[in-house]
Amino acid sequence: MAQAGRHVIVHDSSRINDRILRQVSGAQPRTLKPELSGNVVLFDSDEVTLIANSMQDYLKSVRKQIENRVAS
Repeated sequence: MAQAGRHVIVHDSSRINDRILRQVSGAQPRTLKPELSGNVVLFDSDEVTLIANSMQDYLKSVRKQIENRVAS
């Protein structure tokens, strides 16, 4: 959801369109914007914090996987 939301913010003036709806339709259940409503995607500060924490967790996981492969 965060990636699709970033895409429409940058490339389509934050408008909710068919493309973003298709992109996120398979991401169920999700914590971030479980329902898209209105005309535009807006993230509040709590959602930005959730996105940042999720990205940090993902990067830590990737780093650990790399370190494990290098150590093998």
